Amino acid sequence: MTRARIPPPRRSARRFLGAPVDRAEVEDILAVANRAPSGTNMQPWKATALAGAAKRELEEAILAAFDSGEKGHESEVPYYPAEFPEPYRSRRRAVGWALYGLLGIAKGEKEKMRAQQRRNYLFFDAPVGLIFTIDRVLGRKLDRLRHVPPERHGGGARAGWTPARKCRSRATIA
Repeated sequence: MTRARIPPPRRSARRFLGAPVDRAEVEDILAVANRAPSGTNMQPWKATALAGAAKRELEEAILAAFDSGEKGHESEVPYYPAEFPEPYRSRRRAVGWALYGLLGIAKGEKEKMRAQQRRNYLFFDAPVGLIFTIDRVLGRKLDRLRHVPPERHGGGARAGWTPARKCRSRATIA
C-alpha cells in the first residue's frame, strides 16, 4: 500500500469556517463514501447533503425541539449502551472533559455544556451537513458523518443548491 492510500489520522473538529463548498466537491465526497465497505457488502446507507436554506430550516426545527425540552425526539435505537463498562467509561469521560476544558467549560457549568451540545445541531458552522441514514428494517443505527472537513473546502461559489436533486447512487443534495 502506498502512502497516498493510507488514510490520514482521525481528528474531530468543533468549528468550521462556513466558507461555501462547491457541489462537485460534495458529490466527490459522497462518491467515495458510497464505496466504503460494509457488512455483506450491502452499503445500506442513504446520504443527504444539506446546504443553504434547507440546512438552516433543519437546524431551526431541531433547535426548537432541543430548546423546548420536549420529549419524543429521542433515537428509536439506542446510540449508546445504558451503562458504559470499563475501560470505555473512563475513556469517554476523559475525552469529554478534555474537550470541555479546551472550550473553557468546567465541570458543573450546565448552561455552557448545553450551549455546546446545541452546536451539534448547527453542524458546528459547517456550510454543508451530511446526514447518513439506514433503513429501519436492518435494526441497527448507522453512525453519521455530518461535516465537510476544512481541508475539503474548495471555496466554491454555489452555496444554494436545488432541494432534493439526486447525485450519484443513494445520495440526495438539498
